[in-house]
Amino acid sequence: MGRSIPTICGIVLAACVMLAVLWLRAESHLSQLQQEVRYPLDAPLERRAYQAKARSERSSVSEIEAHLFPVTVSFPDRDCVELRPRWGVKGGTSISCFSNETGKLLSHDNIGE
Repeated sequence: MGRSIPTICGIVLAACVMLAVLWLRAESHLSQLQQEVRYPLDAPLERRAYQAKARSERSSVSEIEAHLFPVTVSFPDRDCVELRPRWGVKGGTSISCFSNETGKLLSHDNIGE
């Protein structure tokens, strides 16, 4: 009984270290697997959405681009760009909608921040 406790503690410690190593490796692989589907025609809207977010955060566009990636959705009357957090970034999303007719910014909302 006296020798089994240190053995069990050693096994548990080794298992914890192995799990930590596997977790870190999996996290780095998952961040590489995050795919962004971006279409060249959406680039002007994405740029404007990044600019709107940067203004609301009082930050630079490049800093916002480093933390968020765009998803563009088109409706009959407007196009909306959702800026979602990249893998490992905590925070909410931002949605900017633009008029199809005038190109004017209709709304910009931060969600879950």
